[in-house]
Amino acid sequence: MTKCLELGTFGNHPLDSAFILPLALIRVKFVSRQRKTWPEYQFVSRQIKVYPLQEKELIQRCNANDRRAQRLLYDRFAPLLMSICRRYVGQSQAEDVLQDSFVRVFNYLVQYRNEGSFEGWVRRVCVNTCIRHLEKAKRLQVDYKSDDMPEFAIDATVVDQMSADELLGLIDRLPDGYKTVFNLSIIEGYPHKDIAEMLGIEESSSRSQLTKARKYLQRSLIATYKVES
Repeated sequence: MTKCLELGTFGNHPLDSAFILPLALIRVKFVSRQRKTWPEYQFVSRQIKVYPLQEKELIQRCNANDRRAQRLLYDRFAPLLMSICRRYVGQSQAEDVLQDSFVRVFNYLVQYRNEGSFEGWVRRVCVNTCIRHLEKAKRLQVDYKSDDMPEFAIDATVVDQMSADELLGLIDRLPDGYKTVFNLSIIEGYPHKDIAEMLGIEESSSRSQLTKARKYLQRSLIATYKVES
Protein backbone atom coordinates (compact mmCIF):
# COMPACT_ATOMS: atom_id res chain seq x y z
CA MET A 1 0.00 0.00 0.00
CA THR A 2 1.31 3.44 -0.93
CA LYS A 3 1.54 5.83 2.00
CA CYS A 4 1.11 9.57 1.92
CA LEU A 5 4.52 11.20 1.56
CA GLU A 6 5.72 13.27 4.47
CA LEU A 7 9.11 14.89 5.02
CA GLY A 8 11.60 13.17 2.79
CA THR A 9 12.92 13.36 -0.72
CA PHE A 10 11.46 13.19 -4.19
CA GLY A 11 14.20 11.76 -6.37
CA ASN A 12 17.22 13.60 -5.00
CA HIS A 13 15.33 16.78 -4.18
CA PRO A 14 14.01 17.62 -0.70
CA LEU A 15 10.31 18.31 -0.41
CA ASP A 16 9.10 21.48 1.20
CA SER A 17 6.39 20.54 3.66
CA ALA A 18 5.36 17.90 6.16
CA PHE A 19 1.78 17.92 4.87
CA ILE A 20 1.67 17.41 1.15
CA LEU A 21 0.02 15.56 -1.68
CA PRO A 22 1.32 12.09 -2.53
CA LEU A 23 3.47 13.73 -5.20
CA ALA A 24 5.61 10.72 -6.09
CA LEU A 25 2.45 8.75 -6.88
CA ILE A 26 1.22 11.53 -9.17
CA ARG A 27 4.49 11.40 -11.11
CA VAL A 28 4.40 7.61 -11.36
CA LYS A 29 0.92 7.76 -12.87
CA PHE A 30 2.04 10.10 -15.65
CA VAL A 31 5.29 8.26 -16.34
CA SER A 32 3.47 4.92 -16.44
CA ARG A 33 0.92 6.33 -18.82
CA GLN A 34 3.64 7.56 -21.17
CA ARG A 35 5.57 4.28 -21.02
CA LYS A 36 2.52 2.25 -22.04
CA THR A 37 2.69 3.75 -25.52
CA TRP A 38 6.21 2.50 -26.29
CA PRO A 39 5.26 -1.00 -27.54
CA GLU A 40 2.83 0.73 -29.88
CA TYR A 41 5.67 2.78 -31.40
CA GLN A 42 7.60 -0.39 -32.08
CA PHE A 43 4.53 -2.06 -33.61
CA VAL A 44 3.95 0.91 -35.90
CA SER A 45 7.58 0.78 -36.99
CA ARG A 46 7.26 -2.89 -37.96
CA GLN A 47 3.98 -2.29 -39.73
CA ILE A 48 5.46 0.34 -42.04
CA LYS A 49 8.49 -1.93 -42.52
CA VAL A 50 11.05 0.65 -41.47
CA TYR A 51 14.47 -0.97 -41.22
CA PRO A 52 15.48 -1.63 -37.62
CA LEU A 53 17.81 1.10 -36.41
CA GLN A 54 19.93 1.51 -33.34
CA GLU A 55 19.46 4.89 -31.71
CA LYS A 56 22.82 6.24 -32.89
CA GLU A 57 22.16 5.22 -36.50
CA LEU A 58 18.66 6.66 -36.36
CA ILE A 59 20.08 10.03 -35.28
CA GLN A 60 22.74 9.91 -37.99
CA ARG A 61 20.17 9.17 -40.68
CA CYS A 62 17.89 11.94 -39.43
CA ASN A 63 20.78 14.38 -39.63
CA ALA A 64 21.35 13.19 -43.20
CA ASN A 65 17.72 14.14 -44.01
CA ASP A 66 16.60 10.53 -44.37
CA ARG A 67 12.81 11.01 -44.45
CA ARG A 68 12.04 7.46 -43.33
CA ALA A 69 14.31 7.80 -40.32
CA GLN A 70 12.76 11.18 -39.47
CA ARG A 71 9.30 9.64 -39.68
CA LEU A 72 10.38 6.81 -37.40
CA LEU A 73 11.74 9.27 -34.84
CA TYR A 74 8.51 11.27 -35.04
CA ASP A 75 6.33 8.17 -34.58
CA ARG A 76 8.48 7.05 -31.68
CA PHE A 77 8.29 10.27 -29.68
CA ALA A 78 5.07 12.00 -30.79
CA PRO A 79 2.75 10.44 -28.15
CA LEU A 80 5.23 11.18 -25.37
CA LEU A 81 5.79 14.79 -26.46
CA MET A 82 2.08 15.33 -27.05
CA SER A 83 1.40 14.40 -23.44
CA ILE A 84 4.06 16.91 -22.33
CA CYS A 85 2.61 19.69 -24.49
CA ARG A 86 -0.86 18.89 -23.22
CA ARG A 87 0.25 19.29 -19.60
CA TYR A 88 2.00 22.62 -20.15
CA VAL A 89 -0.08 24.53 -22.70
CA GLY A 90 -3.46 22.78 -22.74
CA GLN A 91 -5.30 20.75 -25.33
CA SER A 92 -6.13 23.61 -27.71
CA GLN A 93 -2.49 24.63 -28.20
CA ALA A 94 -0.80 21.26 -27.74
CA GLU A 95 -0.70 20.19 -31.39
CA ASP A 96 0.86 23.44 -32.59
CA VAL A 97 3.50 23.33 -29.84
CA LEU A 98 4.16 19.67 -30.64
CA GLN A 99 4.98 20.58 -34.24
CA ASP A 100 7.23 23.43 -33.06
CA SER A 101 8.96 20.98 -30.71
CA PHE A 102 9.78 18.59 -33.56
CA VAL A 103 11.05 21.45 -35.71
CA ARG A 104 13.46 22.29 -32.89
CA VAL A 105 14.38 18.62 -32.35
CA PHE A 106 15.37 18.21 -36.01
CA ASN A 107 17.07 21.61 -36.19
CA TYR A 108 19.21 20.98 -33.11
CA LEU A 109 19.67 17.23 -33.49
CA VAL A 110 23.15 17.75 -34.93
CA GLN A 111 24.14 19.21 -31.53
CA TYR A 112 23.24 16.00 -29.67
CA ARG A 113 26.52 14.27 -28.73
CA ASN A 114 25.20 10.82 -27.77
CA GLU A 115 25.84 11.69 -24.14
CA GLY A 116 23.12 10.80 -21.66
CA SER A 117 19.59 9.74 -22.50
CA PHE A 118 18.39 10.69 -25.97
CA GLU A 119 14.80 10.55 -24.75
CA GLY A 120 15.77 12.94 -21.96
CA TRP A 121 17.29 15.32 -24.52
CA VAL A 122 14.14 15.22 -26.67
CA ARG A 123 11.98 15.84 -23.60
CA ARG A 124 14.06 18.88 -22.63
CA VAL A 125 13.69 20.35 -26.11
CA CYS A 126 9.93 19.90 -25.87
CA VAL A 127 9.69 21.35 -22.36
CA ASN A 128 11.74 24.39 -23.39
CA THR A 129 9.50 24.87 -26.43
CA CYS A 130 6.45 24.81 -24.16
CA ILE A 131 8.02 27.40 -21.85
CA ARG A 132 8.91 29.68 -24.77
CA HIS A 133 5.32 29.41 -26.02
CA LEU A 134 3.93 30.38 -22.62
CA GLU A 135 6.36 33.29 -22.33
CA LYS A 136 5.49 34.56 -25.80
CA ALA A 137 1.80 34.42 -24.93
CA LYS A 138 2.56 36.22 -21.64
CA ARG A 139 0.98 33.37 -19.71
CA LEU A 140 3.84 32.89 -17.24
CA GLN A 141 3.15 35.18 -14.31
CA VAL A 142 4.81 34.73 -10.93
CA ASP A 143 2.37 35.14 -8.04
CA TYR A 144 4.16 37.01 -5.27
CA LYS A 145 1.10 37.29 -3.03
CA SER A 146 1.41 35.54 0.30
CA ASP A 147 -0.76 32.50 0.92
CA ASP A 148 -1.32 31.71 4.57
CA MET A 149 -3.75 28.88 3.91
CA PRO A 150 -2.67 25.69 5.71
CA GLU A 151 -1.74 22.51 3.87
CA PHE A 152 -3.62 19.29 4.44
CA ALA A 153 -2.56 15.67 4.33
CA ILE A 154 -4.26 13.89 1.41
CA ASP A 155 -4.44 10.11 1.68
CA ALA A 156 -2.48 8.52 -1.18
CA THR A 157 -5.30 6.06 -1.82
CA VAL A 158 -7.40 8.95 -3.13
CA VAL A 159 -4.84 9.72 -5.83
CA ASP A 160 -4.21 6.02 -6.44
CA GLN A 161 -7.87 5.57 -7.36
CA MET A 162 -7.85 8.48 -9.82
CA SER A 163 -7.03 8.04 -13.49
CA ALA A 164 -4.24 10.02 -15.16
CA ASP A 165 -6.94 11.95 -17.05
CA GLU A 166 -8.63 12.96 -13.80
CA LEU A 167 -5.30 14.14 -12.38
CA LEU A 168 -4.57 16.01 -15.59
CA GLY A 169 -7.93 17.75 -15.25
CA LEU A 170 -7.00 18.97 -11.78
CA ILE A 171 -3.55 20.13 -12.88
CA ASP A 172 -5.11 21.91 -15.86
CA ARG A 173 -7.05 24.15 -13.48
CA LEU A 174 -3.85 25.51 -11.96
CA PRO A 175 -2.82 29.03 -13.02
CA ASP A 176 -0.13 28.74 -15.70
CA GLY A 177 2.67 29.90 -13.38
CA TYR A 178 1.80 27.31 -10.75
CA LYS A 179 1.22 24.61 -13.35
CA THR A 180 4.56 25.17 -15.08
CA VAL A 181 6.56 24.91 -11.86
CA PHE A 182 4.50 21.90 -10.74
CA ASN A 183 5.18 20.12 -14.03
CA LEU A 184 8.87 20.95 -14.00
CA SER A 185 9.39 19.94 -10.37
CA ILE A 186 7.01 17.05 -9.77
CA ILE A 187 6.53 15.45 -13.18
CA GLU A 188 9.88 16.21 -14.85
CA GLY A 189 11.96 16.10 -11.65
CA TYR A 190 13.93 19.34 -12.10
CA PRO A 191 15.44 20.89 -8.93
CA HIS A 192 14.36 24.43 -8.05
CA LYS A 193 17.75 25.86 -9.07
CA ASP A 194 17.26 24.61 -12.64
CA ILE A 195 13.62 25.72 -12.73
CA ALA A 196 14.64 29.22 -11.65
CA GLU A 197 17.17 29.41 -14.48
CA MET A 198 14.70 28.06 -17.04
CA LEU A 199 11.99 30.55 -16.08
CA GLY A 200 14.21 33.51 -15.23
CA ILE A 201 12.96 33.73 -11.64
CA GLU A 202 14.45 33.44 -8.16
CA GLU A 203 14.85 29.98 -6.68
CA SER A 204 12.69 31.07 -3.75
CA SER A 205 9.95 32.05 -6.21
CA SER A 206 10.04 28.57 -7.72
CA ARG A 207 9.61 27.04 -4.28
CA SER A 208 6.73 29.34 -3.39
CA GLN A 209 4.97 28.64 -6.69
CA LEU A 210 5.18 24.89 -6.02
CA THR A 211 3.83 25.33 -2.49
CA LYS A 212 0.90 27.33 -3.84
CA ALA A 213 0.29 24.76 -6.55
CA ARG A 214 0.13 22.01 -3.92
CA LYS A 215 -2.33 23.98 -1.81
CA TYR A 216 -4.44 24.69 -4.89
CA LEU A 217 -4.56 20.99 -5.77
CA GLN A 218 -5.34 20.03 -2.18
CA ARG A 219 -8.30 22.41 -2.09
CA SER A 220 -9.44 21.14 -5.51
CA LEU A 221 -9.34 17.54 -4.28
CA ILE A 222 -11.26 18.44 -1.15
CA ALA A 223 -13.91 20.40 -3.09
CA THR A 224 -14.25 18.13 -6.12
CA TYR A 225 -13.91 14.69 -4.61
CA LYS A 226 -15.19 15.50 -1.10
CA VAL A 227 -11.89 14.40 0.38
CA GLU A 228 -11.71 14.83 4.12
CA SER A 229 -8.60 16.62 5.34
